[in-house]
Amino acid sequence: MDGIVAPAALPASERRPSAQDAAVYAAIDLGTNNCRLLIAAPSGRGFRIVDTYSRIVRLGEGLSQTGRLSDAAMARTLDALSVCADKIVRRGATRVRAVATQACRGAANRQDFLDAVLARTGLTLEIITPEAEAALSVAREREPGSTVFYETGMDREAQLRASFLSEIAEGLARDQFTLYYQPHIEIETGNVTGCEALIRWNHPVRGLVFPGDFIPFAERTGAIASIDDWVMEHAFAAAAELS
Repeated sequence: MDGIVAPAALPASERRPSAQDAAVYAAIDLGTNNCRLLIAAPSGRGFRIVDTYSRIVRLGEGLSQTGRLSDAAMARTLDALSVCADKIVRRGATRVRAVATQACRGAANRQDFLDAVLARTGLTLEIITPEAEAALSVAREREPGSTVFYETGMDREAQLRASFLSEIAEGLARDQFTLYYQPHIEIETGNVTGCEALIRWNHPVRGLVFPGDFIPFAERTGAIASIDDWVMEHAFAAAAELS
């Protein structure tokens, strides 16, 4: 219409944030071994990380033998999820999605566990399909912000990852790992000034496994935290015996 001029769009820096822009998002990924939380808020065309949390919970420990989630595994996981719930409330996250994977999907007592999670934390866990889990597993190893769609063969790859994670957790619990100590010697005096702890895995099926075959995988999946704890505990114990 004549005489009416549409108002010019304000620069993004001067616009009032919409309800969607102001929202804080939270995502929980509860796997067979790890519980992860990411809280983020929109920032420009992307997201700004507000808070993170990760803990080794070993929810699937013993599941293959009993078909059930153990009381100890559920207790560890409930503790971790309680921390997640507290962070979500403290950060004011209003858009929350919490997903659980193979350990919950395959457990006969999964509903009891889901009910316990809801009662203690207020979180509703969604058990995702094997296909979604496979795509999620691949996405974890790609650049942040990547979008991954399920493709044939991903589920087999995800199963192998989950199996290897379970084997690492079982190996730590059963002391299948060993430390070898390589001394540092001062050339001038011949005195031992320190030593380097070298980890090896005495796998019951694979035999002696060297770090290059499991450390990179552990670093990508978060299992490295449990390995670090095991190494520190045993290295300090050995140092105490020698002193």
